[in-house]
Amino acid sequence: MYMRTCIPTLECPKAPAIQMHPSTVHHVLYSSLGDVKWDSFQIQYTGKKPDIDVPSWMSSSYDVWFRDPWEVIQNMLANPIFTGEMDYCPYHKFSLSNDECQWKDFMSGDWAWDQADEISKDPSTIGLTFVPVILGSNKTTVSVGTGNNKYYPLYASINAVAIIGFLAIPKTMCQYATDPRFQKFRHQLFHSSLSQILQTLRPGMTNSENHFHCVIYGLGPYITDYDEQVLLACIVRGWCPRCLAPCDNLDHDALDHFEEGTSGEFWNDYGIVGDLIPFTNDFPCANINKLIAPDILHQLIKGTFKDHLITWVEEYLEVTYRTYEVYLPAIESHVSLEIVQAFHTLLDFCYYVCQNIISETTLMQIQDALASAPNSLCSSITESKHIKAVKEPWQHSSHFNALSQMLQTNQRLDKLAAMQADFTSQGMMNGTAKTVPALTIELGIPQLSALVCQFLFEQLHPNNPQDLSDIPEFQFPNYDASSRFYAPSDIKLEGLQGLDVAHVLCFFSFFFKGSTFPCAVIHWFNTIGFAPNHSPNISIIHIDSIYHAAHLIPVYGTHFISCDLKFHYSYDSFWFYYVNKYADHHAFKIAF
Repeated sequence: MYMRTCIPTLECPKAPAIQMHPSTVHHVLYSSLGDVKWDSFQIQYTGKKPDIDVPSWMSSSYDVWFRDPWEVIQNMLANPIFTGEMDYCPYHKFSLSNDECQWKDFMSGDWAWDQADEISKDPSTIGLTFVPVILGSNKTTVSVGTGNNKYYPLYASINAVAIIGFLAIPKTMCQYATDPRFQKFRHQLFHSSLSQILQTLRPGMTNSENHFHCVIYGLGPYITDYDEQVLLACIVRGWCPRCLAPCDNLDHDALDHFEEGTSGEFWNDYGIVGDLIPFTNDFPCANINKLIAPDILHQLIKGTFKDHLITWVEEYLEVTYRTYEVYLPAIESHVSLEIVQAFHTLLDFCYYVCQNIISETTLMQIQDALASAPNSLCSSITESKHIKAVKEPWQHSSHFNALSQMLQTNQRLDKLAAMQADFTSQGMMNGTAKTVPALTIELGIPQLSALVCQFLFEQLHPNNPQDLSDIPEFQFPNYDASSRFYAPSDIKLEGLQGLDVAHVLCFFSFFFKGSTFPCAVIHWFNTIGFAPNHSPNISIIHIDSIYHAAHLIPVYGTHFISCDLKFHYSYDSFWFYYVNKYADHHAFKIAF
């Protein structure tokens, strides 16, 4: 628990408008860097049609827009930002303390290892780097009031998420919506579209890729919610997309989806739609039932937590809370201890399955409930991408024939991202320079110059006990106001006993005698409990000493909070705070 100390109100200067030179605009629009153009194809119903009253969906053409996934992935592999950040082969990682196997990044999982074993059976593929292409799709609505506009984006990823297509959404009149022919066409349209879009990757799945001669592709996990898992796996709703477990007993030992029989037997006994052909049928070493990724967002967090537990407590309190990370302190002292414990147990489980490293001990703790989703590989990735790839481009369009405008927006955003990566690799994104007096005025901290002196002296002479008043004043040149955040990941600390909490007021760096000192101006919180206290309210620290972002939740007390209180006034309206270990899976691991 932490208590804030008084600090003068800081006035944030208004951000200047961004201006771009006309030549720069021309360079962005016509640069080929990161440019992958959009293309399209049409799909029509080719089955038997009735002689009269032919439904409109049978005669309509459906446009599918896409970008060549081969070119998109080529740009990802060539991006200098990911230099040294990629795993070129599957690996097994073991703890030094107890020799336990640990799963962290995607290539540490058993699936990647098994795929590499399968690929290596071909002598011509030995020594190649396996690049699994992770896919994801999910319908999203951009506007209800102007026609219920829906889009169906398709995403691909190997180290970043990129939009590679907009799938067609066939519509029909109400009387045909439940027609088995329409439902089959709609489902097969989805699979046929995916197969066609991904065709350029197929040659690189069996032979060395033509451009990057040491790369071989493969279809990786597919990220989506349960509704689309049913569509992908070609199963009946209510059945498991990964195995043949009966829908009324999913914990029962079950076979994989490898059985023989008639379509009727498939449907009734195993929940399989036998007359659909999944898109993975057109690609080597691909089994859609093995590629379905667990949906932690919708099935665990939303399903179990929000739809079940939240409803349960709302009925108990008749009060609605919306954010699950802050739910525990919100209901504290308002409900029984058993209800709080139920939330605590589920939240622990949610963050066990989302934590960065999953060990054998962790798997035992969650009793084999995790189907392996390292680094939170779930539909939250594609859900968050909807905002930048679909919703914001739609808002910036004229809303008339918006898709073509959205395609161009995404294309230009990718070009801008590629140019930024290129500029960064060439050292062109180092920011602008200001003086220490200018920063003093901007932050409203009169003693900033003295704090910089103290920080620099401590950096240069960490073991010198001499008082700063006895040392000649340092002379400082201009400092670079652009700096980067660095949080080490291998420091061993016993929770908050070795940590303290502070409010970062500014990140900056400065040069002194040929060396760069990245640092931060911070305001310390006073500690109530077992963690160390710092006497000064405002300090300058080296940026490497920042371990992790902390989420503070006010101690609300037993009284209800005014509805007029805005969230951005939280740090000015309360005196005591909890440190939230449920902010993310990193905080869950290190905080307590």
